[in-house]
Amino acid sequence: MVHHLLSGKEYEVHGSRLKFFEDSSLNVNEELVEHVANQELVLGVAAIVGHRINPAIAKKELLVAWNGLEAIESSHL
Repeated sequence: MVHHLLSGKEYEVHGSRLKFFEDSSLNVNEELVEHVANQELVLGVAAIVGHRINPAIAKKELLVAWNGLEAIESSHL
């Protein structure tokens, strides 16, 4: 879950869209808020387009197509 700095809403997002940081290093200033305001990118699930068994972990995974991304950017979860 991520917390949107402007709206205060929480969203479930794909892990590939996250950037790791230390809480103390996030300086929420006017420049950062302006940058976030210009992004307006929240990815939702467009469709479940497939599935597989991941042999490395012996678990089922779904192939997810994301709103706003190309088909090649679909990912297994």
